[in-house]
Amino acid sequence: AQFGVLGEGTATALQDCGRNDHLGVRALDGSGLAQEFIKRVPSPVRVLLPGPAHRMDDPHATLSAAGYDAIELPLYQTDAVPASDLPASPWQPDDLIFFASPSAVHACVAVWEPNTPCIAIGETTAAAARLAGFKVAIADTPDLEAMIQAAGLATANSPKETS
Repeated sequence: AQFGVLGEGTATALQDCGRNDHLGVRALDGSGLAQEFIKRVPSPVRVLLPGPAHRMDDPHATLSAAGYDAIELPLYQTDAVPASDLPASPWQPDDLIFFASPSAVHACVAVWEPNTPCIAIGETTAAAARLAGFKVAIADTPDLEAMIQAAGLATANSPKETS
């Protein structure tokens, strides 16, 4: 089998399992990954899409429409913690929220008002956050480093300021 992944974190995890990311694509979301896949791999090809039990239509719809045999492979389900187990007000006035999935956005606004800015890992998550009422910044690539940069925070890999 050949593998393609969305972000650096997943590429690293795949490599840790002794596998390689054959596509080397760093798209902002599953739709972008599917579009890059279509450009690089001729159909017909069977494509397994491991992921959550409930996901948005893309990349399945994009791949299917292009003639690929796209098969969803649900591996996990995201469940919200009961509201009674959560604090009444989880953030301070200057806090930022980092969202890595639309389901996290939905779970958050089911309990709290969207009254603090957020950083989204990609456009799909950003769209859900905007719709929920958050002020959103989007990471350039779907990884923690890019999210930290989108927040305007220094990172371990950033050059240190000197005076």
